[in-house]
Amino acid sequence: MSDLPLRDTARALVLDPDGRVLLIEYQAAHPDPLRPGVERFWFTPGGGLEEGETHEQALLRELEEEIGARNAALGPCIAWRETPLRLFRNQRHVRERYYVVRLPSAQIDTGRLAATEEDTVLDVRWWSLAALEATPDHVEPRRLTELVRSVVGGRVPAAPVVLNEQS
Repeated sequence: MSDLPLRDTARALVLDPDGRVLLIEYQAAHPDPLRPGVERFWFTPGGGLEEGETHEQALLRELEEEIGARNAALGPCIAWRETPLRLFRNQRHVRERYYVVRLPSAQIDTGRLAATEEDTVLDVRWWSLAALEATPDHVEPRRLTELVRSVVGGRVPAAPVVLNEQS
């Protein structure tokens, strides 16, 4: 691990009944020196743990804040990643856990999303696997498409897979 401040994070692979994944597009408020040229990127819903929260509690809070999903049924933790990442104004070392969340419909409410983020929210979109595989856009983490392909194909990892760039 690095000497950067640590941020534990919970993220969701949010799927609708059609097997599409929900991603949020951000424009970085501050460039990340470890991702030169990446000013816009797609990311899964979720965020940092507040003091005393578990990953599951933080994710439920974040899903309600970002997409209006109240009391979402969290599936298993299917992946994790550790990486340096510029969050807001500061470089941090993030430890992310990813959970499967299957929503009963594609209805979401992003009315509060922009107020919860320092980076500019550009778009929120449901992605089919084919669209995700074909996009030239930057999707973070880079190995997310592999994970989506597995879960949409009915192969939920028995143990969390590692999404680190070097793995």
